[in-house]
Amino acid sequence: MPPGSGTAAITDYRGVPVLEPGKPHNGQGDAVLAVPPGMARGEFSTGSKGSNGVWLLADGYAHLMVNHIGETTGEFPLARPTYVAVETFEADWTFPTW
Repeated sequence: MPPGSGTAAITDYRGVPVLEPGKPHNGQGDAVLAVPPGMARGEFSTGSKGSNGVWLLADGYAHLMVNHIGETTGEFPLARPTYVAVETFEADWTFPTW
């Protein structure tokens, strides 16, 4: 089987999209998002039929916050400015912010 086609964007932390408090962030597939100060809670939702994961990158470790196959909604605490890594199987997703 030949490898599938696709694209990858490679950047350092300055090129990572920053979540805006009070404004949902929509995406598709895998992504890394910067969480600014003042956000206390995160939520992730997708209608994906595949595997979905959300990792919170904090304290020098990756913490698995959402790990589910199929349609997913997960909520988790955000204690400080950090990064969130979204891994989902070719699906649209939403990361509401507050």
